[in-house]
Order: sequence, then structure tokens, then C-alpha cells
Amino acid sequence: MKVLDHFSVEKYPKISDVVDYWAVEKAEKVCIQEVDGKECTYAQLKKEVDSLAAGLHALGISKGSPVLTMMENGLACVEAWLAINKLGGIDVPVHTAYKGYFIKHIINTCEAKYMFVNDRHLETVIESLDKNSHLKVIVVGNAVVEKNRIPANLEIFYFNDIKIPNSTVPAATCSPDDIGNVLFTSGTKSGTQGLILTYRQLRNTNINGINRMELTENDVSYVCFPMSHGNGKFSSVGTFLLLGATSVILEKFSARRWIYDVHKYQITYTSLMGPMAEFVYKQPPTEFDHNNNLRVILNIPRNSEFTPKFEKRFGVTCIEVYGQAGVSAPITSPIGKHQNYASCGTLVEESYDARLVDSETGRDVEIGATGELWVRPKHEGLISPGYFNDEESYQLAWSGEWFMTGDLMRVDEKGYFYYMGRSGDFIRRRGENVSVKEVEMIIKSIGHVQDVAVIGVSTEFITGEDDVMVVIEGEGLDISTLIERCEKELPAFSIPRYWLIAKLPRLPDQTVDKQLLRNRGVTPDTFELKKTRG
Repeated sequence: MKVLDHFSVEKYPKISDVVDYWAVEKAEKVCIQEVDGKECTYAQLKKEVDSLAAGLHALGISKGSPVLTMMENGLACVEAWLAINKLGGIDVPVHTAYKGYFIKHIINTCEAKYMFVNDRHLETVIESLDKNSHLKVIVVGNAVVEKNRIPANLEIFYFNDIKIPNSTVPAATCSPDDIGNVLFTSGTKSGTQGLILTYRQLRNTNINGINRMELTENDVSYVCFPMSHGNGKFSSVGTFLLLGATSVILEKFSARRWIYDVHKYQITYTSLMGPMAEFVYKQPPTEFDHNNNLRVILNIPRNSEFTPKFEKRFGVTCIEVYGQAGVSAPITSPIGKHQNYASCGTLVEESYDARLVDSETGRDVEIGATGELWVRPKHEGLISPGYFNDEESYQLAWSGEWFMTGDLMRVDEKGYFYYMGRSGDFIRRRGENVSVKEVEMIIKSIGHVQDVAVIGVSTEFITGEDDVMVVIEGEGLDISTLIERCEKELPAFSIPRYWLIAKLPRLPDQTVDKQLLRNRGVTPDTFELKKTRG
């Protein structure tokens, strides 16, 4: 059977519809294997999803209900996603590092009434909850919360207790352009916003990945990136569920155990984002480096010097793509073709048009010159229709029929695109997007802080990622107090590594001259936070 021909998004819009099919056709095949944990066949997965969906339906979840999922990688996370999906609800992944403002912002933006959360994060959710919101929380794990710790506007349920065994509910009837997921991501213009992902866009993402990597039902995926990200949940687990293949899920990435898991579980495909490949390469050589089934790795970004050495050591092909959650992957480097390791690939011409535009003139730049990437889809379902409950902010990213990505690129005469950075305020740190606007907002709210500038400074990694530096202007400021406040409010990846209290340089219009601060970088009087906590 040709999977991509069979599972049209019109006939099987939801990924849970596909799982129901495989539960009959491949009942005994393992679809989810937790590293050092449970394994689950397609038939077992359907049974657990049905019982959980029945329980969620009894709680009031139905088509269109936003449900937040603040969960660690694992089988429970997959079950929750598919149960929400079966009911036609909207799965809203929440990064497990989020705290305070960020959790409150997502709850309020989605007007959410339901949330899954691992027990280790429950206290964080309780502390973050707005007094005006009412939330039903399904706790994954065995930790019991004392009644006097539960606020009046919070109802606690437990994952295994709400399941109704041997029960089913009718799957919701959905169209391809209904909302399947909302993915909160950091941008340059409007902070953290919830991108709408329709069933059609999610399916296109799956199909593009299958074609790009030449994946089949016999491949085995190693999921070591958080499932709160599109890469971990949709591009990895979702794609392999569509194929009727197997996903091996690790709760948290470990460079030390990576090659051992690859060998043990006979992994053929995985993804390594940011400096993860460097962490793996720095581990001592093992007998499994070349004795494994690895075939292809989605590696973003690659490097002309490093990537060939990585491929040789592990006997694998590394593929790069350029993409955003809102635009899928308009630029790719398909497997089997000449690999230009300095480039993120060539345009997927059957699906997108592209321009590189001078932001000041609005005109296309010449070949070899740097400009902002604008893309135009050639058919529906390739680009997100907007931000959830915020139509106005999303329109700022469009110029007519062209989507302005905010990414700077250049293209050579052969059509290879080269990523040159971001326009505006944007920091990417260890595979995570840092919302500069919101980090500045939180620090600025601290007493005696007059103004603040958050910038990215170079790291030791060859992947071109940044570390976070903050320059604060104010009187009577204590860095340890500032750090303590940030640790309460910010996810660990957003807490600045470098701190400086100084007068901020200004441009003639009195805005902060961030370029001058970037040029200065880390100075001798800058305080370095050796390790972030939280």
C-alpha cells in the first residue's frame, strides 16, 4: 500500500484516524517504545486512547476545546495528544521549562479550561495560575497534592483515574482546515504567540518529511527532542504514526547514552538540533559508532568542517532543512543529492515561491546579496492561517500574498540558500527560541530597573547559536536579586548567562543602540552566571 496515497487528509484528517486504521491493519506492531520503559502496539495504543478520550469527554472536552499539555516525552504524552485529537480538541503543547508569566500567558490567550501536566511541574502551574481563571488539571504521575495547596479555582484529576476502560466515544468529524494544534513560539515582533496548525498543514509537514528523508514503514525513529516542539511531536512521532512505523521516545536528550540507544533499538532515523550533534561527537568513541542501523539524521544546522567528520564517524547522512512552525519547510537538502554543507538547501519549487528582499527598499536583492526571506505558498495548507485569538499581530508578518519570515538569507547562482541570521531581536540558544521582548519585560518590572537590553552574544559552538546577555540601567541594583527573580519567572534557557549594570548607549531617537552592545560583547566587568537553575 502506498501510504501517502491512502491517507488523504480529506479522508483521514486527524492523526488519531490513522492510528485507528493501523490498530486493525498492524495490530501487533510496536508503535511507541519508551527508552528503558513501556512499549505499546498500535492495537494497545488505540485501546488506551479510546479509554482516555472517553474520560476527557466526561470532563467536558469536545471539538474545539483548547487543552494544554505540559508533559515530558513518553507514552502518556502521545496518548493525551491522540485522545484530544480524537475528540476534535486543540492540543496546545507547553514547554516544561515554562514558568510564571509564560504559563499564565498561554492559559489566558487560549482561554483554556483543561491542562495535562506531569506531577513534577504541578507546583509550577499552581504558582502561575491567574486568580480569575478556572482550570481542570489532569496530573500524570503518582504525586498527591495536599488539599490545602490546591487553590479554589483548580480541580485536580489523575491521568489513570479518568480513563474509562473498554469504552469508546465517537470520533469527532473534522475538516482538513480545522485547527489541530496551537504551537506557542517566540517571534521578533510580538513575543510568544500561538501559531494555528491545521490538520492539512500538519499532514503536509508529515508528507514533506517522508519524501525528504525517503522514510518507510520499516524505519525506526529516535525521539530525543522535546515533544513540546513541533519537531518532537509532529515531525517525528506524527510522521512515524502516519507511516505505521515505530518511534522510540527518550524523556530527555543525553549525549552520553545517544549511540547506545541508537544501537540497542536499531534506530534508522533521528534529529539533532542546535549543538546536540557536537555534544554527541565529543563523547568517547565506542564500538557502536559504525556498528548501527542509522541511515539519516535531520541535523540543523550543518557545518562544512564538522558535519562530514560526524557522518564518517557514525556512518550516516545528515540532512538540513530551513523551516519555521508557521511555514513548514520551504528550503531542503534532499537525501541522495549533492550535499552543500554550508547551505540549508534549495527551494522546494513545487510548493513555494521565494524572494530575498531588502527591508529598507522593499526590492529584491541581487544574487549573492543578503536579504530577508519572503515566501509564497503555491497551494493551501502550507502556511499557518494565523495566531490563535490574535489575528491582528499575525498580519504584521505579511506583505500582500508574501509571508515575511524575518530570516536573513543569501542565495548563490546554483540556487543554494545560506542562512545569515535574523532581522530584529531574536536569540536561539541550544535549540530554543528566546523571546527577547518578554525577558526584557520581566526584568524591567523589577524595582529600581530603569531600562534593560537583552542581546545575543557568540558562544563556543560552531552552530552559530547565541548565549544571552543583559545590560541593565538603574540605581541600587543587586545582580543576585535580579537573577533570583528571573529564576522564578523565566524558563532556564531564557535566563541570561551574562549580566552587566551600566548606562545604556542611545541612538539619536533615544532607543537603545543594541548593535553597539553586540559589538562590545562580554566585557571584563560583566558577571557570568555559571549555570542556570530551574
